[in-house]
This record gives sequence, C-alpha cells and structure tokens, in this order.
Amino acid sequence: HIDLHEWFPKRLRAGSTRGLFLLQGYHAWGRNFIASSLVDTRSVAGGSGYMYADEFGFDEPTLVRNAPPFEDLTPSEVTGKPIRLIHHGLAGVNRGFGYMVDAMRLVDPGFHLTFMLAGNQKVIADLRKQIEDDEALISIVPPVPMVDLAREINKYDVEVMFFPPVTDNLATALPNKMLEAVQGRLALVTRPTPTMTAIVNEQANGV
Repeated sequence: HIDLHEWFPKRLRAGSTRGLFLLQGYHAWGRNFIASSLVDTRSVAGGSGYMYADEFGFDEPTLVRNAPPFEDLTPSEVTGKPIRLIHHGLAGVNRGFGYMVDAMRLVDPGFHLTFMLAGNQKVIADLRKQIEDDEALISIVPPVPMVDLAREINKYDVEVMFFPPVTDNLATALPNKMLEAVQGRLALVTRPTPTMTAIVNEQANGV
C-alpha cells in the first residue's frame, strides 16, 4: 500500500535554486513508486485522487480522511455578538491570511476572527504586524496540543477556511482543520472546492 496523501507533481517546486538542486533527485525517485507494480492499493487524503488516475491510468485512489478521534461535544451556545470566528492550523505563506484580514475589514463589526497558528514564526510575526490596528476585529492566540484542540475551539462559533488555489494541492484541499473543526462542532465557512463543498452540502454544517 502507498499513501500518497496529496498531489505529488511532476515538477518539483522549491523556495530556492539550492532547494531544487538538493531535492529534485529525491523527488523523481519518489514518483517512481506511484505506479509501481509492487503497489497493490493506494490512498489519498484530499481531492487529488483523480489527478493520479488521469496521469498514471490506475483506478482512483481511495479517500482516507485525516480525521481526528471522535469528541463527544455539542456546539457552544451563540451568546450574542461578536460572532466568534476562528482559523487554526499551520502558519504558511500560501494560507490566505491576507485575504481573511481584508475580508474582516469589510464585514459587519459584530464578528471577531481569531487566528490560532503554529509553525513559521516569521509568518506569524508578519501577520501580527498586519493586524496591529485591527485588534477589535482580529486576534492571534497560541496553538494548543492536538489532543486538546477540539475542546479548545469548541468555544468558538465558526471555522473559516480559505486557501488561494495557487497550487494543485491547495485547489483540491480537504484540510485537516476542516475535520478538526467538525469535531469541535463548529459551523464552517470554506472556499468552494470539490472536497470541502461535498461535506458542507452533505452535512448542512456551513457555507
């Protein structure tokens, strides 16, 4: 079995020429296993299965979601305004934080967005600087351990997920944070992608 997880493109993208030089051989070697006759079954975690099937000619890999363990929670009561929005996850340069900040400056003041981010500290510092005049609308809080995440975000009302489709993986994403937000019993606001839209439509738990 091979767990492909997400799209493993033909052309390696790296942040520097040095990165390309160091990684391109490993990248090409790894792709050799995708359609190997040694592999009997394949899985993906997002919406990239059809791309593998189209390129390599095998059956579409099975979707295995990165779902966290079940949490026995109920949605927290909406106590009034502000409506509590949250975006949690990895601090990455392509995660659309700027779009969410711009959106918050346009919406009704009865909303507040909290970022709960882990990872790239420079990205977090840049975001903190970007929102320093918007403290009434937007805040940043420290991340919590994964085992505590669902219960921690349960006190919020809505999970906001927007990834600009600048890569194939972001365009077809079924992000872990969506499934974590479901366990936290939050409503969902997503960019329309085939995978996320299917869940929201099926479960009627967001827009």
